[in-house]
Amino acid sequence: MLRRGSAVLPAAIAAAVLLAYVVLWLGAGAAQIGRSDFTSTYVGATLLREGQGGSMYDETLQAPLHAALIAPDREGNLPFVNAPLAAAVALPVSYTHLPRTSSGSASWRTEMERGCRRTVAARDRP
Repeated sequence: MLRRGSAVLPAAIAAAVLLAYVVLWLGAGAAQIGRSDFTSTYVGATLLREGQGGSMYDETLQAPLHAALIAPDREGNLPFVNAPLAAAVALPVSYTHLPRTSSGSASWRTEMERGCRRTVAARDRP
């Protein structure tokens, strides 16, 4: 049985890692997000959500989705090559829009901050 004191250090480490991730994410610009490897998974999840799971590896379907996702950047297509499970896990995220402009990025950041505040508030409740 775990004692309360023995769980404090792992919880503190997990909280520090989460905080570092949030700080780094909030500092990321639209170009960094658009050029991240996650965009390929997002495209795969979008194809799965749209009922094209059987064709999710077809680059002719992926390219226009990826181009629209990272616009106005003109970086080449980053194809989805992961296992179908990766698209299934990312499926809930495909219902959101990744930030494409500074205003979209600000909105995304605001929601992230609200989520963090709710998590901390829930943790601090007796």
